[in-house]
Amino acid sequence: MHMCRRAFTALRLPQRKSLRLADFDYAEPRSYFITVVVRDRRCVFGRVVNENVLPNPAGKMLAREWRGLAGRFGVENEPFVVMPNHLHGLVSIRETVDPPALGRIIGAFKSITAREYRTGASAGRWPTMPNGLWQRGYFDHVVRDEADEARIIDYINANPANWVTDPDNPDSSDGTSEHARLWPKSTRHRKRITHVRSRS
Repeated sequence: MHMCRRAFTALRLPQRKSLRLADFDYAEPRSYFITVVVRDRRCVFGRVVNENVLPNPAGKMLAREWRGLAGRFGVENEPFVVMPNHLHGLVSIRETVDPPALGRIIGAFKSITAREYRTGASAGRWPTMPNGLWQRGYFDHVVRDEADEARIIDYINANPANWVTDPDNPDSSDGTSEHARLWPKSTRHRKRITHVRSRS
């Protein structure tokens, strides 16, 4: 994947705080920007070297299961990036008779990957995570329009290049970034939007 080198502020994810929009139907056919983060932000999926992600076997497992969501739920889920301790991805729910809700999709992903990770850790292949692999919940942002989608895609592609200042990086030099710099809190109460298809 080509890595865009534009400078984007990394997202700071609040813990144990719901970001779901009230009265919003998360099964409607539209696109969502998703982030899931490892518990305690432990770097268990690989490392970043020269602005490129070098996934370890656990990171490759994560990428495989993320791609598998397309066949499992009939969604589009490109682009995405597996970082040492989190994943960013764009998920587009297609218009079908019975579309899956976003929570069901991400819940299945977290459950499957947590189970596979436990299996690898039990076999001594990966570090143990006694309190579970993932932080509670996940971050989602409803894509508003094509400009919003383009900004998200740039952000995903630029993530490895920006790892040195990413707040999720334990060695980060920037501890002040917040996701609100990209998506202010007021957007959580936005009006209904037009579906935007993700680009692969």
